[in-house]
Amino acid sequence: MLKAYEIIYYISILIWLLPPVRQYKGKFFFFFLALAIVDPFSLLLFLFHQELPVFVYLYFNLIRLLSLIPWEYITRYKYYILVPFLFLTIPEIVGVNIEFFLILESFVSFLIFLFLLTDFVFEYVNYRTINMGLFILMLFELTTILKIMNIIFGFTNATLYYITTTLFQNSIGIIFILYKVESPKFKISLRRSTS
Repeated sequence: MLKAYEIIYYISILIWLLPPVRQYKGKFFFFFLALAIVDPFSLLLFLFHQELPVFVYLYFNLIRLLSLIPWEYITRYKYYILVPFLFLTIPEIVGVNIEFFLILESFVSFLIFLFLLTDFVFEYVNYRTINMGLFILMLFELTTILKIMNIIFGFTNATLYYITTTLFQNSIGIIFILYKVESPKFKISLRRSTS
């Protein structure tokens, strides 16, 4: 019989398969596509190797980070971008403890948070608009960082924390099944109307 956290995990996989459909042709399509693929891919690796593929989450986090960078920068600096991916294969080959990957994963999640925060601030400064879509994505990223930190440091009951944070993240997934991040419904204008 499946445990509660396993049921939530499988429901989470199903929920996160859908946001890329809504985000298709939007700025965040590849971001959500990486989120959609990572858990099913990790589950398959686990089923075939019976080992938790922690490094997979790190690679997919890097893909999510890259998805936030404008394409012209990626093509211009492709060799510099390739270096972190190659660098990250070395610990996997030589065998490094899980905490190493988790710390790197949380660092990449923090960089993603900073990218989202930069976009959020840019929209506020230039357009006097609060983009709640970006704000919700930042909450998602902070939750991810806290989830990773709890795995590393164990500051609270791991199972209960996993269930709580995953339910919260699933609710965010449902929001992005319904709306694109760039949807006008997410944007709150702070400009004063001139009448």
